[in-house]
Amino acid sequence: MQQQFEDALTYLDANDRWALDISDPGRDNLFAGQVYLRGAAALHALRLEIGDKSLFAGSQLWLTTYNESTATTEDFEAVMEQASGQQLDTFFDEWLRGDVRPGVS
Repeated sequence: MQQQFEDALTYLDANDRWALDISDPGRDNLFAGQVYLRGAAALHALRLEIGDKSLFAGSQLWLTTYNESTATTEDFEAVMEQASGQQLDTFFDEWLRGDVRPGVS
């Protein structure tokens, strides 16, 4: 997983793919490659940030809370903050909304 994460960051860097707000990419960019690649990288970075236990607890909470319904990026952020007991605004701003490559924990 770590190698795939590093490969994704290398690809995103080499192809200047950090300029899109993937938390709300808009209709024209909804299926853009960087939405998926940055999203996957952000999930792995979140795992590094809060740890396996909190990520898996948050994933379970997410599924039980929003099963068969819709939710927003902000809802996901709130669930992960609740599960981890951490304030993650800066993390999500950097990984989802930022236009430069975030640092890695």
